[in-house]
Amino acid sequence: MRRLLSAVVVLALAAAILPMAGCDDIAKELGYTPAKATAPTQPAGAGPVTQGESNSASSQQLTDAEIDDMARRSGQMTIVSSPTIVLSGDLRPRYIVSGHIKNNDYRDLKSVRVRIIAHPKDKSDDDALDTAEFDVEDVPAHEAKAFRREVPLLVPKDFRFEWTILSATAKPENR
Repeated sequence: MRRLLSAVVVLALAAAILPMAGCDDIAKELGYTPAKATAPTQPAGAGPVTQGESNSASSQQLTDAEIDDMARRSGQMTIVSSPTIVLSGDLRPRYIVSGHIKNNDYRDLKSVRVRIIAHPKDKSDDDALDTAEFDVEDVPAHEAKAFRREVPLLVPKDFRFEWTILSATAKPENR
C-alpha cells in the first residue's frame, strides 16, 4: 500500500512539474492538461470586427506575409530515421523532425502548423513522395521555440525534404 501511494505521489508531482520545465509532450502523456485561461471580451464601443477576428478576444490567424517572414527566419530543421516500429494504425516508418520556430511577431503564437514534404533526391520539386504535418504550440513573442516531433513518412533511403509553415494562430492580446 505504501509503495502504491509513493508511486501515485511521484506521478502527480511529475505531472505538475514537467510542464513548468518545458516538457509539454511528456506531461501530456502523463495526463496533465493545464487549466485554460479565459480571454477577455471585446470592450464596449470597440470598432468593427475584421477578418480573422471575432467579437471575443479569440485567436487570430497570421497573414501569409507574416508567416513567410517567420519561415524565412526560423533556421534549420533536421530529419532522421526513428527507431520506433509501428505495429498498428498508420504503418509508415517514423522519422524524427527537429528544429526551431522563431516568432518575430509582437504577439505570442498559440499554434504553428508545419508541413514536411519529401522529394526524390534527384527529381524535380513537383514530385512529392509523401507529406506530414504537425503543430508547434505556444511560441512566445520575439523568441524561438525548439521542437522535436515524430512523423510518418514513406520515403526511399535517399530523399530530400522541404518544410513550410502552413498557418500560425496568435493568442489574443492582453488588454
